[in-house]
Amino acid sequence: MLTEIQMKAIELMVEGGYSITQIAEICKVSRQTIYNWKKDAEFKQELDKAIAEVKRESELRLIGLARKAVDELGKLLNAESESVRLQAVKEILDRVKIGEVNKDNSQAEISKEGSEEAAERILKDIERTIFEVVKGGEAVH
Repeated sequence: MLTEIQMKAIELMVEGGYSITQIAEICKVSRQTIYNWKKDAEFKQELDKAIAEVKRESELRLIGLARKAVDELGKLLNAESESVRLQAVKEILDRVKIGEVNKDNSQAEISKEGSEEAAERILKDIERTIFEVVKGGEAVH
């Protein structure tokens, strides 16, 4: 079983920003002791476990932030400006790899028609595509 000092060393290692010398000073041990601990199987196992936990917590936080980002992007779909809505739709579709297929074609159509009419039509086409993807049960990542 690891000592409180060893657990403190692991905490500092996982926290980051500390050198071996600093960790040794904080734990009131020599640098060599820290190096010896790092070779110890039980210490390595506990350190790996702590690192895995930090990674897991970070991934969960990123997922939460991603949800907020997607919510904000979703709000842009209701913007007054058609160009903002179109940009939001393109961003969403690019993220789910749908919009790439018609990107060049859409630009040509906007040039031929008035930009507002073309944007409105493209938005409707894209909304239909989104609906089909969601209805089809494909996961959006």
